[in-house]
Amino acid sequence: MTDLLRVKRLTAQLLAAPADSVLTVAAHFGAMQGQDLGAVLWALGQRARSSGKPATVTTVRDSFNRGEVVRGWPMRGTLHAVPAADLGWMLSLTTERLMRGAASRRAGLGLDEQTLDRARSLAIDLLGGGHGATRAEFLEHLERNGISTESSRGYHIIWSLSQTGVLCWGPFRAAEQELRLMDEWITNPTVLDRDDALCEFFSRYINGHGPATLSDFAAWTGLTMGDCRTAVRLATERGRVHPFLHNNESYFVAELTEPGIETTGPRLIPLAGFDEYYLGYRARDAVIHPDHAQRVVPGNNGMFKPVLLQDGVAIGTWKRKATSRGLLIEVSPFEPMPKRQLQHDLELVFQPFADFWETPLRSVTTE
Repeated sequence: MTDLLRVKRLTAQLLAAPADSVLTVAAHFGAMQGQDLGAVLWALGQRARSSGKPATVTTVRDSFNRGEVVRGWPMRGTLHAVPAADLGWMLSLTTERLMRGAASRRAGLGLDEQTLDRARSLAIDLLGGGHGATRAEFLEHLERNGISTESSRGYHIIWSLSQTGVLCWGPFRAAEQELRLMDEWITNPTVLDRDDALCEFFSRYINGHGPATLSDFAAWTGLTMGDCRTAVRLATERGRVHPFLHNNESYFVAELTEPGIETTGPRLIPLAGFDEYYLGYRARDAVIHPDHAQRVVPGNNGMFKPVLLQDGVAIGTWKRKATSRGLLIEVSPFEPMPKRQLQHDLELVFQPFADFWETPLRSVTTE
């Protein structure tokens, strides 16, 4: 991928210039991978401003607390942060296939329809009338009423009820989210027919990821190729996306622009783990050299470390440790970094991260 296409992605990903609110970020992307709660809070926050200032963790949590953004499982069986109003139409496209694909796993756990129906009734009893429950409280409620949550059963019950539109992760209680009834917490859902939903899904994906391809979208959503082609056709016909050829492959963008008008933003960017810039495409060779990929996801175990970008390319991973005196950041570069400017540059890079978490930056070291 050329440097120009990489710059366009940085712009689409709101890493070159932030949006004006957390909800605007979520709506721009459609969905942002969010199985790691702390990671998705930073992924949203580093792309947003609030009242003209950089967003903080309080800003992002407030957006969840107001019911603007929720976490759910709109695709691929993976938690994502999405605009609350959009979760329903996303599920309408993906639920049937995902539930069918998980049938053998549910059977292996002894989660038949009768058990799930009972869990659904218990969820409504516990959460109805605007009540919330933490994960632990919800699972305890199931156990008290005769439904075992051992051996991943609890997770799959929550997943199944969320996938079928009963539950979502809503407001915060301290540092964790509460489960809420989806039809109570999401008060003004957007309702779309299938064609409109497919068009919207692809349009949102390209808003936040373009330039990207049909195969990128298929990998991101887990939809059938037939549905993906329909989504591309509708979004193109309606002028929501625009195709162009690069190396004999069709890419799509939200707007056609002249070369060179995008701004690159900061040269060094600390991405969250599971960030859309890294995970939101079928191929990652535009972001990282293949020799370094195992450093980000060791053993292909599915756990993606936070990545440090330089000019849109991954140059290392990083991790944080919270202490009573502030954050300790450790950077693990893939290749030796220039020592003269290293410390000063990295402290400048990670100061906004500490500011986001509303805590001092104690130190930044390299491995």
